Amino acid sequence: MKLWRGTGFALCVLGVTTAQSGWIQRTTPVAPSARGFHAVAYDASRGVTVLFGGQDNSWALVGDTWEWDGVAWTQRSTATAPSPRAVHTMAYDMARSRVVLFGGAAGFGSWTDNDETWEWDGVTWMQMQPTIRPSARRGASMTYDPTRGVCVLFGGGVTGSGTFVLDDTWEWNGSTWTQFTPAVRPPARWSSYLAAVGTGRVLLTGGGAGFAELNDTWTWDGAAWQQLFPSVLPTARRLGGTAFDSQRGLFVAWSGAVTSFGPFGPYSSPEGSTWIWDGGNWRQDTRLLAPPARYATAAAFDANRGRVVAFGGFGTLPMQDTWEYEGGPLATCSSSGPGCPGTLGVPSLAGPLPLLGTNWTLQVSYGVGLPIIHAGALAIGWSDQVWSGGPLPFDLSALGMPGCTLHVSTDFVQAIYLNGGNAFFALPLPATPSLAGIRLFTQALVLEPAANPFGATISNALAASTGPY
Repeated sequence: MKLWRGTGFALCVLGVTTAQSGWIQRTTPVAPSARGFHAVAYDASRGVTVLFGGQDNSWALVGDTWEWDGVAWTQRSTATAPSPRAVHTMAYDMARSRVVLFGGAAGFGSWTDNDETWEWDGVTWMQMQPTIRPSARRGASMTYDPTRGVCVLFGGGVTGSGTFVLDDTWEWNGSTWTQFTPAVRPPARWSSYLAAVGTGRVLLTGGGAGFAELNDTWTWDGAAWQQLFPSVLPTARRLGGTAFDSQRGLFVAWSGAVTSFGPFGPYSSPEGSTWIWDGGNWRQDTRLLAPPARYATAAAFDANRGRVVAFGGFGTLPMQDTWEYEGGPLATCSSSGPGCPGTLGVPSLAGPLPLLGTNWTLQVSYGVGLPIIHAGALAIGWSDQVWSGGPLPFDLSALGMPGCTLHVSTDFVQAIYLNGGNAFFALPLPATPSLAGIRLFTQALVLEPAANPFGATISNALAASTGPY
């Protein structure tokens, strides 16, 4: 039995076709008028994304109701409805099969902030009349927490400049608004990115404090806010689209406004990046196909079709386009098994995320800083379950390597030389969308006669998955 065997190893297109992931524009003959500052929510019981209100391309407020079923937009005529408004917020109450709308700015000329609560059941808009409710505001953020069966609302602002700006937390159970006053909470903000992330927690990021944008990250569990400190931070912005992709476990924060300053004071500039919270960190989806930059947009996750649906917003002018986003496979790379020690410790194998269109550069380290050259080998395989007809992991004790375990198949073996304790190997990954999600497994061997009877030691193993981001 050979411990290391070399065969050709290449990532190639194997005739596999996959559905397009990332952003795709949907062209429809009928659509809501061009607008921004509207709100959307996905009605899971009827399988439609509901859109209400906003400001149109004549700068007037609108109060129409539209639904998107994945194929067409349909306007819904209703006997009663909220007054035309903008910068309101909506969420879908799954337990009660209702879209909940709160607040916004209404009226003519100088808009007036309001504190109304409305619900849409697919046929009729009904105004609710709770005695206790959040104060009048625009730019609040709201999501439905399915774990506790409540809509969670945070912050907002008063007047068109967002001042004063709010930092209060409210929950709506279908009949009553309840305010929570935790000692620790996010700084006041309006038009933030907020969504339940499927673990009994609500995630919040971004938003504006007046005209200063934020990019901090917080979670709410129904009792306390907790700030998270990820190593990567998203773009600081406000007034973008937010949705939680429950099928892939991804929080999507898309587009928004950043403040620029001109001769007449601050103004909003559109920003178009797409950021993903993967449960532990932020990462940017850098694929080139994306909607034009905008702010005052809105998004919701269509759970039946596995797509984030986004409509409209402001660039230079109000937009009328419909886009859908599917995150697709994420690149991953993590340790999947321990190594075993030689005389200088345990060899280390590390690598970045294997992104398509780049070189996946693996680093083997052992005896770093010492003027010694070690020879070795790097194995990359397709499996961590089967090797040479036998199961993995494989105990190498019988080969003279006590305490050492092979964790990966050796489909490709590359000779390496550690100079000063480090060796590098770069594996080209083609920029081919159909290769996203391919699993790769790797582990290194370092020759050292004094380590054991076999004369070698083994690094930790890595398990990785290719992805566009």
